[in-house]
Amino acid sequence: LKNIFKMKFKTPIGRIGSDIWANIRLKAVIREVGQIRNKKILDIGCETAPYIGESFIKNNDVTFTDLLQESLERVKHKNCKKVKLDLTKPNKLKEQSFDMIVCADVMEHIENEKLALTNLLKLLKKNGILIFTAPAYQKFYGIHDKKIGHFRRYDKSDIKRIAEEHNLKTIRTRHLVSLILPLFIIAQRTKKSESLYENKSELEKKIIPLLNLFCEIDERLNLPFGICIMAIFRKN
Repeated sequence: LKNIFKMKFKTPIGRIGSDIWANIRLKAVIREVGQIRNKKILDIGCETAPYIGESFIKNNDVTFTDLLQESLERVKHKNCKKVKLDLTKPNKLKEQSFDMIVCADVMEHIENEKLALTNLLKLLKKNGILIFTAPAYQKFYGIHDKKIGHFRRYDKSDIKRIAEEHNLKTIRTRHLVSLILPLFIIAQRTKKSESLYENKSELEKKIIPLLNLFCEIDERLNLPFGICIMAIFRKN
């Protein structure tokens, strides 16, 4: 319990709900990947989540990409590469050059998902790992999804489809951010939910130890439902 309270709660967005999502997702990625060394890692779409790739910089070669140059500038580490990248267009990155690709909450923002994944997977080595996360449950697609540029949410059937379309082996599928699912469903059904994605919160700075504990419990419970879906794929 002492170690949990010592953990640093990341605040990349400044809203409690969104930052809970971000921290649980980070914990899950680290737990699934474990301690890796001397690997080439690609972090796709680092606008609000460079902290995932940053967690692996110490012992690995990490490249960050995003559509926007200002997003890349949020990555402050010197020991990394930063590349402006549009997954729906040809790019200059070397094919089959990465051991692991992290694609955290990116594909829901891209209309042509199949093309984007095809281009992304060209960059992954054979037997390389793809860490994929996205908002869960298409039936809950709502106001806030449209507001923040989501084209879709994902179900387990979509994970199976992606594996089949792109010749991937699914190593593991799980849900994340489970304990606040009821609040999320309510928010999705009301127009007032828009304010949840505009207003910043000062409260979380005061309760970071509690938020650390909450995120640790949520991630460890590994419940069969949650507002985020995560898949670990291996390229055949």
